[in-house]
Amino acid sequence: MTYTLIAYIHAPVPVDRKDDEFFRPFDGLKLPAGAELFLGVVHARDGIEGLNARIAAASRHVPSFGIATECGMARARTPSVVERLLELHAAGSREPKRTT
Repeated sequence: MTYTLIAYIHAPVPVDRKDDEFFRPFDGLKLPAGAELFLGVVHARDGIEGLNARIAAASRHVPSFGIATECGMARARTPSVVERLLELHAAGSREPKRTT
């Protein structure tokens, strides 16, 4: 029986980091089999434009990743901010790439 000890890794991405320099350390990242990377690229402050810019920059250095908030969704947040974060998650989501 094989177990994956690490299911996922979450890496926070500050709201002002949309640059290649921030994501360059991810070049060549090798995760254990079955582990996934989630980048904290979702921020309510700069909306879909900022989210798309962070996704674009990350995509140049990481072939596959999921999206997340930088540091949790509901801690010390108002319901309206949580709703906005959920809207951004939906807008920034993409179908996983299938390899056959």
